[in-house]
Amino acid sequence: MFELTVQKYPHREALVYPEKNQRWTYSQWDSKVNQLANAFLAYGIKKGDRVSTFLFNTGELVTTLFALAKIGAVFNPINFRLSGGELAFILNDAGSRILLFEAAVAEQVDVARKELQTVEKFLYVDTNPPEYAQCFYEFFADQPTDRPQVDVQENDRYIIMYTSGTTGKPKGVIHRHRDMLEHNMAMIADQKLTYRDRGLVAAPLNHAAELHCFFLPRVHIGATNVIIHQSRGSGGGCGRPS
Repeated sequence: MFELTVQKYPHREALVYPEKNQRWTYSQWDSKVNQLANAFLAYGIKKGDRVSTFLFNTGELVTTLFALAKIGAVFNPINFRLSGGELAFILNDAGSRILLFEAAVAEQVDVARKELQTVEKFLYVDTNPPEYAQCFYEFFADQPTDRPQVDVQENDRYIIMYTSGTTGKPKGVIHRHRDMLEHNMAMIADQKLTYRDRGLVAAPLNHAAELHCFFLPRVHIGATNVIIHQSRGSGGGCGRPS
């Protein structure tokens, strides 16, 4: 889906993220996505591996989503409101190998670290990473912008999202690539979306209501997404975010 949109609308504005002054066309965004995808491959992330984000609404979150989709790895966005113990449970249950996080949730991550069983690497999207984390932008800065050559099929897993756990522990729900394409088409038709539309991403992207009902359908049709971070004062991105 993302590849087709890039081919059709390479010069249309795709992503606006005022928190870090990011404003990318689909072609520019695709280059970042490819670099990150190649960085994951170089690190050793394979098809089916899980990578988690513990972020507010950010450009880094959605760039990671598509980078993982390109290599057949599984995206796991975690609710930024969870405690350290709740975060650790989901990371262990999902078997995540990498965690992306930001300054606003660093305290919870530090608490969770003592309990983690599978996370090997921490990527930090803000300035001054903790000693145990690497700057997100440095992680992929030197990678090529070429599309990674990985065979991803429509029935491969795309995302694992966790339920709220109101009647027990949160449970991971799997969506496959074909599921999302079909859902996008339904949302595009229902909302009468066109490539001329611009949408404000204000509700949490770790929830299907925003991600699957609004954000992804707009990407599918070639529209513009404007991301509102929600938490202020993160201090900007480390490395080279622009």
